[in-house]
Amino acid sequence: VDAICANCPLLEVLRPPMEEVSQLRVLEAVADGCPQLRHLGPINLSVWYLPSQGADMESDAACVNAALGRLGARCPQLATLQLCGVYSKMALGGFGSLLTVEVDDATDLSSESVCQLAAGSPRLQTLRICRSRGLTNASLEALGVHCRKLRALTLFDVRWIDGRGLHAIGRGCAQLTKLWLDGVDYDADGGIETIAA
Repeated sequence: VDAICANCPLLEVLRPPMEEVSQLRVLEAVADGCPQLRHLGPINLSVWYLPSQGADMESDAACVNAALGRLGARCPQLATLQLCGVYSKMALGGFGSLLTVEVDDATDLSSESVCQLAAGSPRLQTLRICRSRGLTNASLEALGVHCRKLRALTLFDVRWIDGRGLHAIGRGCAQLTKLWLDGVDYDADGGIETIAA
């Protein structure tokens, strides 16, 4: 991956092997060598693919956040980002060009990270978050305020969302054409009616 990124500055799409290489190194190599990149992922950020393998999560988080910051700054055309195995304080706010974000195995993804993503990605059209314990109504409220171009939203196996968050999506995301909710209390407070209207 290092050689490809170093020698292919016009690379637009990269789907790195998920288990053979350091995923942190992939982020760093792409940020350093692929300024034209438009599609990246999936990148597996579970603890087993980080430098300390979970022994020092603060250090791992700092390294990943620094690499994500460089990626956002140096790849201004990045339109699609696919992540899995994310941790709680992931810095996702520096990607103004993103159109699609997919986060699988987002067990520890925090509401704060999703709020950062929403505030920093006004062009976002597609968002898929699967298996997140940290996603809250505040996350959906931020999406409703900042991501007015959102067209497709998938929330799979998220537990802390109810009608209030769905109201925010219904009010703010008028271009929404695809919605998949699983593990969401969507009947609470009439949230689904707001989206339908």
